[in-house]
Amino acid sequence: MFRCLSVISLACLIPLSALPQRGGSNFPSARSSVCELQIHVAYEDDHPAERMLQVDLLNNNGGTTGQTFTDDRGDATFQVTSGNYRVRITGANVAETTSSYFSVDGREMTHMEYVNVHRLPSNSNAPTGPGGTVSVADLNVPGAAAKEFQKGNEALQKNDLEEARKHFDKAIKIYPSYAGAFFGEGVLEFKSGDKQKARQDFEKTLALNDHFVPAYFNLARMAVMDNDYKHADDLLGKASTADPMNPEGLLLTAQVDLLLNNFDGAIEGAKKLHAMPHEHYAIVHLIAAHAYLSKNMPSPAAAEYKQFLDEAPTDPRASKVRDELTALLKSQDRQQVQQAPGAQESQEQQAAPSEPKTPQEPQANH
Repeated sequence: MFRCLSVISLACLIPLSALPQRGGSNFPSARSSVCELQIHVAYEDDHPAERMLQVDLLNNNGGTTGQTFTDDRGDATFQVTSGNYRVRITGANVAETTSSYFSVDGREMTHMEYVNVHRLPSNSNAPTGPGGTVSVADLNVPGAAAKEFQKGNEALQKNDLEEARKHFDKAIKIYPSYAGAFFGEGVLEFKSGDKQKARQDFEKTLALNDHFVPAYFNLARMAVMDNDYKHADDLLGKASTADPMNPEGLLLTAQVDLLLNNFDGAIEGAKKLHAMPHEHYAIVHLIAAHAYLSKNMPSPAAAEYKQFLDEAPTDPRASKVRDELTALLKSQDRQQVQQAPGAQESQEQQAAPSEPKTPQEPQANH
């Protein structure tokens, strides 16, 4: 059966900048006028789309402001400033899809949009990326439920929460196992201020499809808002089981490890993310730098600062990072001078009491 095209644009509930930070001012603030826009493209069954689908970023005037391609998890990333955008997805095996407008807030550090595309019949059995096993229930979404889901998502993008609720409720009534519809209801409940109901909807999403990774991420972010870092860590562990190489998951986990003072874990997460394509996740090196500083390891911390600057030299945080790196290197230089054998002897001489000066000894000028 031909299934109605559905486009979902459900933003991450909480930008990473909302995560509280510890350890003083050594860690650069995540607030920035530049936001990492992460686009996750999936088929109608919520399974990640194939690699090399073209993703065009469209501005208010319909012009293209950026272009990239999906990776093998269906992900594509842009660096954007605040404003209203759409994305257009094209590829040989999918129907061309243009999302509705969504807004990026200048206070966000990351913003995620989910876009569902329709796989063309000629490629209906094509393999997909390793984003986790799709549930059997997700493969059987009726066309009528998908239509209601699409209408609910369009209303949600317009912030018409009651209209969105009406259509998501209809989708669930038609198909009670519709994980995506419960996820949509979770987002609108969060927007409406009912965080407890939002949490229940995300948990229901996972009960229906325990590989629905974005639900784990949103529950983890909500746990962080409640200062329940241990629960956030548990949720991210489950997300990692479903999709162990998800870059957003690695980044979130590194931040939560930092909050838990698990500095080794934060460093290990940064290393894992660095070992995979991560051009839009350079901030993980700042997390690693802060972890090294907390372990009183300035040399590897400096190396992480330098890695960040190498990967993101035009990032708006770069200027502050350069200043902090300069201060760190100067501090290291002072310590090295103080620890040098000659310097130590000089310090001891300065510390020793001076002998009384004779009348014939010239006095130092002051």
